[in-house]
Amino acid sequence: MTEPPPKKPPAARAERAAAAEAELAERYPALARADLERLAAGLVALRAGDDDAAARRTLTDAAHDLKGQGATFGYPLAGRVAGLLCRYLEGTSPVDPAVVGAHLEALEQIVRHRIAGAGGPLGQDLLCRLESLVAAGRKSR
Repeated sequence: MTEPPPKKPPAARAERAAAAEAELAERYPALARADLERLAAGLVALRAGDDDAAARRTLTDAAHDLKGQGATFGYPLAGRVAGLLCRYLEGTSPVDPAVVGAHLEALEQIVRHRIAGAGGPLGQDLLCRLESLVAAGRKSR
């Protein structure tokens, strides 16, 4: 009976995992663009007066995908912004295109400037502003 090959040392596994994580983070902006385009298309439909189920589903699906990808690919700020948009879309009717547009713009900036991580104090300020916008949008409806 032959013995199994020796396991790689924990340091080597950790290095490989870190390298894989860095590669995924590098690919995130390219992957996110398709979802940002879906959000933009949904926003165009909203601005045209189409607050129907199809437009809302397009927006919600794209935001949900961005939320999950942000967490997976090392962009938690993008994930939190997209998560806030998901909650807004699922809990508000009719949807205010200005609120969706603000989230889309924030996500586009995060991706364009490759703001990985939590975004520091500016990221937290951005989240607070978006949360205030969502709260104001819900009150006016």
